[in-house]
Order: sequence, then structure tokens, then C-alpha cells
Amino acid sequence: MRVILVGLDAKTSNSIVLNLRLRWPALEACNANGAQPVHQLCSAVPDLIVLNATTGGAQAVSEIRKSCDAAMVVLAPEPEEAELVDMLEAGADDYLGLSASPAQLVARVSAALRRAQKPMERPESLLECGELQVNPDSHEVLIKGQVIYLTPTEFKLLCHLAKNKGRLVTYQALKTIVWGSEGDFYADSLRKYVQRVRQKIGERGRVGTRIETVPRTGYRLMEAAPGDS
Repeated sequence: MRVILVGLDAKTSNSIVLNLRLRWPALEACNANGAQPVHQLCSAVPDLIVLNATTGGAQAVSEIRKSCDAAMVVLAPEPEEAELVDMLEAGADDYLGLSASPAQLVARVSAALRRAQKPMERPESLLECGELQVNPDSHEVLIKGQVIYLTPTEFKLLCHLAKNKGRLVTYQALKTIVWGSEGDFYADSLRKYVQRVRQKIGERGRVGTRIETVPRTGYRLMEAAPGDS
């Protein structure tokens, strides 16, 4: 899981990362000072953003949410109900005090990550490729029965490839499916999202599948032949 901590001092950031790693040992974290443009934060394709409430307030949350679908938890030095409402309406997944206990922080982050994975409106059949299973109904990705966490954007991308297993899906089709009419705006992000999905599912020997790149055209999800590695 990749986390970006925005507007938090080094001591607080280190403490948060330490506690989150107890739950997610492979967690990757980086700090941002709050002055970085939103597109730079989102280009890192985070799974979670932890934002200091004093860093731009609800407006900062709203701007980040326009370009990023990561779970977002806002931490406030002095939590207030009015600010809580503003933050949640702006797109934050949760809001709590900086003094929250480590156990509460981890629990709230876990809940925010679950809420970020919203199920689709209608049931669909389980999609399989090798040992990879994609469930559009429950919005889950499993490898050998183990749930693999994907952000909503990553899930949309993998789900569409799985629906078209073995068939070429063009860059433009993927951009439209994932980002709709704003797809062209995120053209440079598509490759990064594909890389993230590849890293998370492991590919080839581990799951019996791979995302194949067709140069200058698009991608296809392929089931690996026996012995392929």
C-alpha cells in the first residue's frame, strides 16, 4: 500500500507510518509539504492520503478528490464538528484528531480503505484468468483466495481487462472506461496505473496471468501458458 502524508511534521509522520506498518508491513510512505500541486500528489497513485486539516482545509480536500480516488483521512489538531462536516462533504473519507490512539487510527484507516472500494450496482459473473479472480459484484480481486487491495481506479482498469481476457483493449478505450469524458486528461497516468496493477497482482508464475503491452496500441490480459515465466 502506498501512502502520502500531507502537511504533517516529521515526528508525527514517522509515528503514523510506524503504526500503519504494524497492520500493512509492506507500506510505502512519502511526505508532502502541502504546497505541491495536486497533480504531483496524484501522479504517485497513492492508496491512501493522510492530510493535516490545517493544510488548505476543505478546499484542499476538494481539489485532491477531483484528481485522485485514494482513501483520504484528515487529521485535525483540534477537531471541530463544523470542520468535520466540511471535510466529509468535500470528499474526505474520515476526520479525526491528531491525538487519536494508534489503534483508532489503524481502525479508521482500514474502514476508509473499505469504503473506497464501492461495489458496482448490479451483480456480474466472477472473472477469472489463471489464479486471478475479479469479482465485479463485491469489488474484490483475489489471488489463490487472498484478497488483493486495489484502488477504485485500479479495479476499474483490471476489471475491464478481465472482461476482455485475451483481447486487445486500446489505450483510448481504457481511458474512457476509467475516467469517462476526462480520459485524455489522464493519458499520462494510464501507464502508471497499469504498472501498479501489475505489481499488486504479481503476474505470470504467481497467478498464471499477465498484462501484455501492445506497443502504441493498448493492453490485453493473458493467461500464461504452462511453464511460462
